Amino acid sequence: MKSCSSLLFALVLLMSLTIVNCGGDSHTSSTHPSQPPQVAIVSLTFSPDPVAIPAGKTQQISVTGSYSDNTSKDLTSAVTWNSSEASVASISSSGLLTALKKGSTTISATSGGVSKTVAVTVTDPLLMSLLLSPDVVTIPAGKVQQISVTGSYSDNTSQDLSSVVTWNSSDVGVASISSSGLLTALKKGSTTITATSGDVSTTTAATVTDPILTSVLVLPSTGSVAIGQAQQFVAYGIYSDSSAKDISALAAWRSDDTSIASVNAAGLASTLSRGSTKITATLSDVTGSADLAVTAAVLQEIDLTPDIASIPAGASEQLVATGTFSDGSTQDLSSVLWSSGDESIATVDSNGLVKGLVAGTVIITGQVGDYTDTAVITVLPATLVSIAVTPAAPSLATGTTQQFTATGTFTDGSTQDITNIATWSSDSPEVATINAAGLAKAVAEGTAVISASSGGKSAAATLVVTPAVVASIKIAPADSSMGVGGTQQFTATGVFSDSTTQDLTNQVTWLSSNANVGLVNSAGMANAIAQGTTTIGAAYGDVTGSTSWTVTPATLASISIQPDSPVLAVHSKQGFVATGKFTDGSTAVLAGISWSSSKPKIASINGSGLLRTKRQGSVTIKASLNGKTGSTTATISSSPVASIMITPVTATVSAGNTQQFKAMGYFADPALLPQDLTTAVYWTTDNYRVGTVSNAGNNAGIATGVSAGTVHITATYGSIVSDPASFTVQ
Repeated sequence: MKSCSSLLFALVLLMSLTIVNCGGDSHTSSTHPSQPPQVAIVSLTFSPDPVAIPAGKTQQISVTGSYSDNTSKDLTSAVTWNSSEASVASISSSGLLTALKKGSTTISATSGGVSKTVAVTVTDPLLMSLLLSPDVVTIPAGKVQQISVTGSYSDNTSQDLSSVVTWNSSDVGVASISSSGLLTALKKGSTTITATSGDVSTTTAATVTDPILTSVLVLPSTGSVAIGQAQQFVAYGIYSDSSAKDISALAAWRSDDTSIASVNAAGLASTLSRGSTKITATLSDVTGSADLAVTAAVLQEIDLTPDIASIPAGASEQLVATGTFSDGSTQDLSSVLWSSGDESIATVDSNGLVKGLVAGTVIITGQVGDYTDTAVITVLPATLVSIAVTPAAPSLATGTTQQFTATGTFTDGSTQDITNIATWSSDSPEVATINAAGLAKAVAEGTAVISASSGGKSAAATLVVTPAVVASIKIAPADSSMGVGGTQQFTATGVFSDSTTQDLTNQVTWLSSNANVGLVNSAGMANAIAQGTTTIGAAYGDVTGSTSWTVTPATLASISIQPDSPVLAVHSKQGFVATGKFTDGSTAVLAGISWSSSKPKIASINGSGLLRTKRQGSVTIKASLNGKTGSTTATISSSPVASIMITPVTATVSAGNTQQFKAMGYFADPALLPQDLTTAVYWTTDNYRVGTVSNAGNNAGIATGVSAGTVHITATYGSIVSDPASFTVQ
């Protein structure tokens, strides 16, 4: 409005001057010379317009003035500036806008009566930078460290953004960091920690050092031992990464009361007197402890005296038990449990008094708690009066033996077997001998006097020796078994009274107690007929011998392997089958076979009998079961695949159903067995809309019907392509 008035005023003034000049008033003309017309501001223009600025930022606003003569001029520093909300944004005399806080204001510029306004929107302050604290982190493995991040904004304010930023560790195996900035050290190493908010990010280096010792555990935590005994303590270091290590040899050990117990550098505590003390282990200023209670000395050993003594029958011997305690002291013991190893020889009462009863040696035991000791007491016999030898007049066949017994009668009226005490002799050793235990052996026909003597007394018996006779028959094999259908040769050996032996197989009479199970002929050959047990016997006069014979189900007699002596290609597979022949003549394919290859580097075989060839050569394949082994030789040739045949050649299925096709490889060497290449070839179909075929692992060669029609299935192995198989989908 002001601009229009100024323009009108200028036009009126111009017209007045013109009129005066036209009137021809020379006086006026000379007194008021002609003036140039005045130029006035018509409008103001802002740049930018409008204004949007974050709090804390500045913005230069420029003003251009448009004049009545169609000229323009930069009036930025000439206008008068004003902000309607100076607390939101202020503006300087040069047009520099400073955003103070979020909100809206109006900026005006005035010059020559002409004004202009612009709307200003102050937005939230901008995040300018991030600051991590601490800015460098060094932390032991297993420890945690809180890292904080402060954001600095365009309005010079700052804010904790630890739970707002996005955290990242460059090596999470060394240290991880949570969404709130909690750093967890995992293992020794270095990583870089990054905090990001929008486009602003910052980093810090984190170094994870070796774990540090955090506590010491001393075990046992509570110990109790007697004076003079030792207690081994073990110190375990618990580290910041939760690991534990035996630090017994590294720790410094200490006892709080060395008058009660001391502890050495290895944690072994030695007890000295009754009481309690604390055993402490320290490493790197970290300490752990355990309580040790020292009790009264305890018994550790007892000793009997005398430990060896001899007494006559009816006499007594006092034994004393002395105890040795853990503190090294000794004491005669009264509460002793006494026992005799043979109360028929000697007894012992509750006070340790031993009484001899009969000749012999006995062990006397004294026991206190878990501790024992023994004394050897020999009871001497009473005085010998006479000796009797029995039997008095035996008769033996050559080679047989006779046990003689010597019985002594003593002055106390008792009798005693002194066979093992007496001295034995034979007056004719060429007829019969006798050993120190009274056992006589008949050597040859004749008569011998056998004598026993002891303590100046003696007695004799007369022994008559007759010719040798068959004493027993031994059948071999003894207690054997055989599968149905098998045969077993038995032999009969006669053992004579003079210990000589003779094969009586063809002289004895053979018999079987159960002919339905097994029969034996006159030569000792037995046939296994049916399952069960029979007794095979042999008789020679009045002397017999027998053995048990068990007929079991037919047993494995031999193993054969099929295929026999195959020729195979390199990198091929061949399944082998083991057939067993049994004792009853039957055959069967065997399960549970143990397979082996003599040269696994050429060809290996698994537990199912599948041979995998690796290189050219020959190997021996063995199949073993129940002690039987069969073998064959496999030859591995380097001959290449010459052709591929698909089976079946034709197949028909309904849509959605499948058909398994097999690819058999035939080699240039006609001696090679065909190889199943189903999983090795590449399968194709000439119309996948009718039928598809799989190349996936165990599903290789499986064709699936899709829609009605006929497709051709082919298999390719290297450069070898099979003749197609026809696959019809109904």
